[in-house]
Amino acid sequence: MLLTPPDILSIVLFALLSRVEAHLSDQQIQTITSNLAQSATHTWELGTRAQAIPELSAARYSVFSAPRGKAKKSALPPPSDIPSDLSGALSPVFDMARSILGGWQGKKAGEYRFFVLMPASVGNTPAPMIAGDGSAADPASNGIATLLASLTHQALPGGVADGVDYLTITKSQIDFLNSDKVSKTPEGAISHRVEQLQLWSDFVYMVPPVLAYYGVLTKTRSYLVDAYVQCRLYRQYLRDGSTGLWRHVLLGPRVDGVPNDPGFWSTGNGWAAAGMLRVYATIKNRLEFTGSMKNEMNDLKTWVEEVHIAMYSHLDSSNVFTNYADQSPTSARNFYDASSTALMAGTVFRYMVEMRDTACYMDRAQTAWDTLFATNSTNLENGDNFIGYSHFTEDGWLTPTVNPNDYSIQVTHSPEGQAFVVMLHAARRDWQAMNGGLNFQVHVGLLLFSIVATVIWAI
Repeated sequence: MLLTPPDILSIVLFALLSRVEAHLSDQQIQTITSNLAQSATHTWELGTRAQAIPELSAARYSVFSAPRGKAKKSALPPPSDIPSDLSGALSPVFDMARSILGGWQGKKAGEYRFFVLMPASVGNTPAPMIAGDGSAADPASNGIATLLASLTHQALPGGVADGVDYLTITKSQIDFLNSDKVSKTPEGAISHRVEQLQLWSDFVYMVPPVLAYYGVLTKTRSYLVDAYVQCRLYRQYLRDGSTGLWRHVLLGPRVDGVPNDPGFWSTGNGWAAAGMLRVYATIKNRLEFTGSMKNEMNDLKTWVEEVHIAMYSHLDSSNVFTNYADQSPTSARNFYDASSTALMAGTVFRYMVEMRDTACYMDRAQTAWDTLFATNSTNLENGDNFIGYSHFTEDGWLTPTVNPNDYSIQVTHSPEGQAFVVMLHAARRDWQAMNGGLNFQVHVGLLLFSIVATVIWAI
């Protein structure tokens, strides 16, 4: 039977109104964030968690909080007096900041089980916020937590020396990165590692966003410029001109003799895109600096787009990236990885919110969302578990994921994978709010097409 345009309109309307979209309930998000809180122990995991929490539950205190309406007022920095309805949401961030500051004085600073916590130096010698980590960059990711604690005048832990506070230790971390204790390339790219000169794509998420945020809080433009320059230099070294993908680790071999990792690690590309987006948003949302840094913002926007174009050209029909984007899932050290898939999709939705624009890969990000949160469960309205989910264990762990400590191994429990889900959920929620509904452009486009076809047929 030949369908007429009115028949098509009816079918489209029925599909749009009856479609149950993959989503996460509040209870499921709570489970994911609880898993993240219990499992994050490495410095970069703690820092990523500290940045994901405001995105999810206290957007006013995220760098992605854009100016409201037409008001010519910066969204950054946020208010120093925390609204009562946000204090609970931010308390985990401030707990982490207090724990770090307590460790600065040699006190026990939380259950950091995977590295030796040692007191950092106080005085004229710069030192990282958390000592005993072989990475020069990863501890810096916690700078967002300490800067927010400084901004909002959080209480200091007992026994802190005079003149030492949250801002002090953040500045010491930045000075440590800029000191001769950390190697640099001839152009000035800061090493990701302490013991040797080595560049990791992860660095772009760990360091430049903190440099930029410190510049906002201290009203010092040079730190925002430094954040941009580090992104530029890392792109110069790690981006492959033929594929557009970023390599994971270049320059010196690891101290244990294992060679570096020049492959196109999917999570590393996600780290780079996410870090550059944070720097872009930080500049954009501090109007004092936006006008004089338009060229830098345009570069960052273009560089994020480059990553999206390069990465999504390798996404196959599974809608899940492989661990190394350009390799098949059957290649050595390769497999499907939901962790990088969530991170990349989150950067697409966040790009659309920040740029007030539609990204080239909106449909691919939405398809990735639908795939990651697909379920055969019928309890979709008030779901509080993960029974029947293809890419979550029943206790709420994203799967399969790459091992954050050995990026050639697949695991079912990844703290950073949980953080990426939180960031994806928050970015997509904000995109929905910006557009007034689910898949706004797609749904409206289909509806208008059907209506026009019906009108033409009637005439």
